Formats: sequence, C-alpha cells, structure tokens
Amino acid sequence: MSNWTEYRKYNINTIELYSNLSLLDDEYIALFKKYKVCVATSLYSQYSKVYDSITQINGSYDLLMNNLLLLKQNNIPFRIGIIIMSQNESEKDSLRLWANTKFNLNEIKNKPFVCMYNPKTNEYKEIKYNDKDK
Repeated sequence: MSNWTEYRKYNINTIELYSNLSLLDDEYIALFKKYKVCVATSLYSQYSKVYDSITQINGSYDLLMNNLLLLKQNNIPFRIGIIIMSQNESEKDSLRLWANTKFNLNEIKNKPFVCMYNPKTNEYKEIKYNDKDK
C-alpha cells in the first residue's frame, strides 16, 4: 500500500482486495479507509453449520458475519461472491436475497454476484439475475 502514489500515475483509482476477512482488524480498517480499498469476499451459506462445514473451520461463519458488519459500520464498500456447490445448492435461490437483506447491499455500489461451482471441471460460472431479483 505504501506505493499507492505509483499506481495513481497509471490512472488506477481503485484497489479491490479479495479476502476471507479472517484477519480483519482496526489496522486494516484504517488502511482500507486511507487508500479507499474495496473489499470482496466469498459467502457459502446463510447457515453457520453449512458455512463452517464448507470452510472446515468452526466459527468461520460468525467471524465473517462480524467482519462484514465491521466493514459496513466503517463505510468500506464491499461485495460478496456467493459460491454455490453441492453442499449449499439448496440455497441457490435464497442466499443472494438473504445477503442483500442482511447487509442492505442495495446501498452499496458493488452488488453481490453468484457463482456456481462445478467440481468435475473445477470451474466457476457466474449466474445472471435480472433487476427484479435485486
């Protein structure tokens, strides 16, 4: 981040950091504010049990929820990549709406996006929604 002025001379005006947010603290919040960093993260489920089983880390859901709220409280723009896989496929239609409602994402310029993961090809495919689904 110390070379931000170097990026500015190349007309790079935005930095987006993709993270699981597990190490987010006040120091990172201050840096994100100072350098106007946008944050992106992945969301696997609206249910802690499913989320933690996917990440294989107990408490990872609660940590993510707390840190997303911390970003929101500090007015740091973020977007959420909703990753659909076999463990959470039943949430394919509800998870995006839940995330929009939980974090009031319509107030934030970066909307959530949804990806479907295909383990056979190890590829992600973005799922497009129309405007009425926002």
